[in-house]
Amino acid sequence: MDRSDNYGGANVTPELRALLKQRLRIVEGPGRAGTAPPGGRSTQTGFASAPVRLQAHRQPAPTNVGITGGGRSATNAVYGLRAVPPSNRFISVFDDRSYERPADKIKNLNLRNHQLSVEVKKMKDRLLEEEGGSLMTDERERLIHEADGLLAESERVRACNRELQLEKDRLKKVASELTTAGVENAEVREALRRVPDEYRGGQSAELSAMQVELDALRAQNLQLNAELARCKGASVVEGEKLRAERAELKEALAAKDLDVGAGKQKEHEEELRKVKAELQEMRAERDNLRGASQAAPAPIIGNCSESRLRSVMTSQTATAAQLRQAIGGAEALLDEARRELASKQLRERRAAYEQLHVALDKADEDLLAAALEGARKAEVDAVDILKGEAKLLELQSISPEEKAARARREEETRRKKEAFIMVKKDDAEALDALLAELAESVRWQDWRDYAGRTLVRCARDLRAGRAQKVLADREGPKDEPNRLASGIFSIFRRNSSPESVKSRSNSFEEDVATASAPSSPAKPPSPAHAQKAATQAAETSAATGVGEASLEAPAAVGATRKGTASQSLTQAKGIGDEDSAEPPDSLPPDEEEKLKAQALRAVVQDDCASLAEVMLQAHSTIWSRWENKAGKDLLTLAQERGSSSAYSVLAKALGMVKEMKRDTYEERETVWVFVNGDVQPRRATVLEDTPEDAEDVLVEFWDGDSPPERVERCVVRAMWS
Repeated sequence: MDRSDNYGGANVTPELRALLKQRLRIVEGPGRAGTAPPGGRSTQTGFASAPVRLQAHRQPAPTNVGITGGGRSATNAVYGLRAVPPSNRFISVFDDRSYERPADKIKNLNLRNHQLSVEVKKMKDRLLEEEGGSLMTDERERLIHEADGLLAESERVRACNRELQLEKDRLKKVASELTTAGVENAEVREALRRVPDEYRGGQSAELSAMQVELDALRAQNLQLNAELARCKGASVVEGEKLRAERAELKEALAAKDLDVGAGKQKEHEEELRKVKAELQEMRAERDNLRGASQAAPAPIIGNCSESRLRSVMTSQTATAAQLRQAIGGAEALLDEARRELASKQLRERRAAYEQLHVALDKADEDLLAAALEGARKAEVDAVDILKGEAKLLELQSISPEEKAARARREEETRRKKEAFIMVKKDDAEALDALLAELAESVRWQDWRDYAGRTLVRCARDLRAGRAQKVLADREGPKDEPNRLASGIFSIFRRNSSPESVKSRSNSFEEDVATASAPSSPAKPPSPAHAQKAATQAAETSAATGVGEASLEAPAAVGATRKGTASQSLTQAKGIGDEDSAEPPDSLPPDEEEKLKAQALRAVVQDDCASLAEVMLQAHSTIWSRWENKAGKDLLTLAQERGSSSAYSVLAKALGMVKEMKRDTYEERETVWVFVNGDVQPRRATVLEDTPEDAEDVLVEFWDGDSPPERVERCVVRAMWS
């Protein structure tokens, strides 16, 4: 059997069969074949030195092969294939054979491609297995390369087959769509042909019907317009009736809501009382449970220090070391408990101390009593407890009139703060309303801020125009009853000098004379003026039945009110050093009791005007001995009640305060400015000469970038090196 039959049998193409036979002859040599190589070239070794080329013209391949072209173009060096892209080559072959179905062509092509791939693989494997033949290495490698090319060609054929299949499916889908579109187009054309005939037939009938309907609608529209006009006229009348009925309903509902609201309110109040009662019961039960839980002894843990100590003490085999260790553990526990106890006691004592002082400041009996009880339980210092008890006793000894006076004073203080705030805001309406609510006895003209300024002065400094207008309108005849006190306060605005200190009696007489007339700017007293004031003082003394010596008291009583920075205190001698007549030893009992009650009331109310009137009628040797039921004199009572203005008057009259000398300041002089609320004074420079009678000083502060400003004289002190 021929060896070429081993390479595919009948399924191998004639071209491949001829190629294999030619290769076999080359491998076996000329001696075996008996003939020379086809190309007419031979060598002594018996094999060709050049590749064998097939004939240019080939016979057409069988129909079931379909792998090569017609063989009319340039061929491959070994197989004679055309040098064209595989896909184009196969497609052109299939187009030439149009007598077969595409499906059969694709099936045959796939089958043949598979067979060719198998044959090429077998040939490649056989060539790789041959090791000792006479085939040259270059020829062998070239054959292997050609076999690889055939395999790649087979893969490309498969890819081309897949593309053809996809294209076939797409064409089928397009053909189906075209068929459906053609059917629909025919139906549409048929329908279009039928529409004009039907439209022409029914158009005339439809037009006539529409005309009739239009006429009917026009007639109906006219009727509707007439009906609408009638409805509008009726709606106006009905609207008036509805408004009246709604007003009546509102009144009835309001009355009904008031009745229902009152009933519901009572029900709510009853329910609220019940809820409050239940809440009180629950709180009491909670407190009881909390007290029981706190009173219950803590469970003894078996591993605690106390348990270990008890076990060691009851053990007969315990050693001294074990007992010492147990005792040390118990002592450590006790030390820790003592530290915790001390910490809790300190916290409770601090809280009770704060509560006690808050109660002292508020001057509330109930609050102070509760604070004292807590302070005793917390073991607060005895000094603080005694202070609280004294304050409580004082509060309990206050009469209802004094309590009312204190409340009025606190209310006045609150209103004073609000008034200055309104002046700063330039709120004229609120300020006018606040001043209108004040009682006639309240002198808002004497109110002072932290800088000693009155409301008028503060409004002028802050340039509050509307507030100034309100204050100017409010100042009027109602200030006349207290003009005597204003005169007393104004005498301390004068500058103190050695001459005025030596002539105290003359200055007091002048001050009393000034108190009976409108106050004027303070000037050093002249001899003529002093003589005139003495004459007036003598007449006043004769009219009241009191000696001239009693006039010194009201002069000294005119101490500055609280916060009046522009007023300074003058040096006061003892009351008994006057050059006047000897003061009377006593007054009639009825008159003295009346004046004493009036003085005590004035001190409690911090009413300087009433106190000055009393001091005009009684000598200091008399009113200085007056005491209340608690054994406290006027000065002590004013200090405890916080009546600062009354205290200033009494202290001045008793010679306990001094009036500071008014200094003059030169330009570029360095001074200290004590600002209210600042711990440290601020350093400043005076920008203009300031005489003694000036109330303001123009200064420029060293710290900050604030512009120069005017400050009160009372807060400026000269800097001495």
